[in-house]
Amino acid sequence: DAMDLGEGERDMLLAAAGFLPRDFAKILSAEPVLGEVFYLLSDEQLPAEYRENMRQVLHLMAEQARIAMQFATVGQVSAAA
Repeated sequence: DAMDLGEGERDMLLAAAGFLPRDFAKILSAEPVLGEVFYLLSDEQLPAEYRENMRQVLHLMAEQARIAMQFATVGQVSAAA
């Protein structure tokens, strides 16, 4: 803890670097739908093909969010110039 970050700041830094936070359960409790998705993806009663399709859709949603964030950042830079 050389950076002297609070718990939330540390978790955000870990997430930004592609790592899970120290207390993954907090994410699931703060965002109940993530818990539902997590349990569906790990439920072997669902066909593997269906679970893979869910993963692909989630991946596309994450990509769209990253693209939107890039456009928002570019728009902020353009407006400031």
